[in-house]
Amino acid sequence: MAIEEELIHKAMLAGGNILDDELNRNYHCETNKMLLMMRRTQALHARGNFCWSFKLWKNGLAADAKPSKCVRVWKGNALIDNQRFRLISDYLRKVQLPYFTDFRFVEHGVRIGHTDIPAIFMDWIDGDTLTEWVPAHRNRSGELRSLADKFMRMCVKLNTLGMAHGDLCCENILVTPAGEIKLVDYDSIYVPAMQDRFPVVTAGWDDFQHPRRSNNTVATARDDYFSQHVIYLSLLAYARFSSLVPEEPEKAMLFTKADYENGNAFAASRAYRYITQYADRGNETDNILLKELDILRRAVAGSFGQVPPLQEPQAVRAEVHYVPYCVRCGYKFPGNTEKYCHRCGASRLIFK
Repeated sequence: MAIEEELIHKAMLAGGNILDDELNRNYHCETNKMLLMMRRTQALHARGNFCWSFKLWKNGLAADAKPSKCVRVWKGNALIDNQRFRLISDYLRKVQLPYFTDFRFVEHGVRIGHTDIPAIFMDWIDGDTLTEWVPAHRNRSGELRSLADKFMRMCVKLNTLGMAHGDLCCENILVTPAGEIKLVDYDSIYVPAMQDRFPVVTAGWDDFQHPRRSNNTVATARDDYFSQHVIYLSLLAYARFSSLVPEEPEKAMLFTKADYENGNAFAASRAYRYITQYADRGNETDNILLKELDILRRAVAGSFGQVPPLQEPQAVRAEVHYVPYCVRCGYKFPGNTEKYCHRCGASRLIFK
């Protein structure tokens, strides 16, 4: 049964319709004051593609306090798979990862008239989306690099656990005031207990997804691999080249859907050409950036199932070729690691 927007707003404002004793006693859903000025009553909320997210304030707090809880309800029951959300809820509460907020799926969560509908109860997260955060930090290379490292470590942890968010993109990644990463929108999460038995909820935001991901109809632990590389590479590039950072909020990062059409389109993109032209191949950090760029280029040309997971980068050093003889005294070097002549002390030359 699809729930009409007006009915859910009235139920949330009336009180007593959130079927959780602790939330009913200690929290309230505030009215949207802007709409009250227009003589309409509506609960303060945020719209998503599939859900309404209602903000809850703790009773007795000052009027300018921030919301601390959230209730999410679906716009139509056709989108809800109770078993799926129980598995997600149980797993997130079990592993207690810092990247997710407290998340509890309740099959009978909110009462609308005489009908109980499912809901998710969770903590409200304060922070800026990557869409907002990146341009605000365009001249802070250290903070951009730090966030890239945090994002990489988060992805490695999720990959190790065999789970996926399912829709990694700028709008679903928040950066808290303390600089930590929080993920939002849990509808498409994959957890190990799902065992590749559940259909995908979404193919994700096009500018972050493999061009052939839509061919994959079953949710798997591989769902984030491509978007992990897109976001990590973008953050690394932003930290290295401030001219690539957008001045205004943009929901895409370095690349867009059009760049993923094939390998040639990717290699012709502005970001690819800029990075390959200006990256210093003698610099370890830049070689990590170039390696990620090559991974994405190969991924675009291949299948969705061939994309490798993001891994913690090893030091990537450009191969150095030394001349075999000392140009000063003719001494023959025993290997390719010596930088100075053992006989006369001259610096060993490098092939250009």
